[in-house]
Amino acid sequence: MKLKALLAGLALCVATTVFAEDKPKPTLNEGVDAAAKTAIEAAQAVNKQAKEANVEWVWAEPQRGLWEGTLMNNSDIIEQAIVKANEGKNEEAIKAAEFVKMAAEAGLKQAEVAKTAVKK
Repeated sequence: MKLKALLAGLALCVATTVFAEDKPKPTLNEGVDAAAKTAIEAAQAVNKQAKEANVEWVWAEPQRGLWEGTLMNNSDIIEQAIVKANEGKNEEAIKAAEFVKMAAEAGLKQAEVAKTAVKK
């Protein structure tokens, strides 16, 4: 009986994954605040490097109320910053983007230090 329940649950998980729709990623609208656009684009550039180095950070809980949701990676937070900028919430978007940029830079520094760490 337990095996049937396990298999049914597994089938449901697979079906949910297969049929889930990928929602499009938000993009910055024309005419968005220049400071918000600059902050977001800078965060995207550094975070892209962090992802390529496999050091993109994941946050268990929102920090300082800069985003909503749990277990958010830096890319998800940038997407929320884009939405905020598009809604005219420029200060919030800038703060979130600057936070991600700082975290991505720290991740890159960690990756660099890890290369030279002495293994025991």
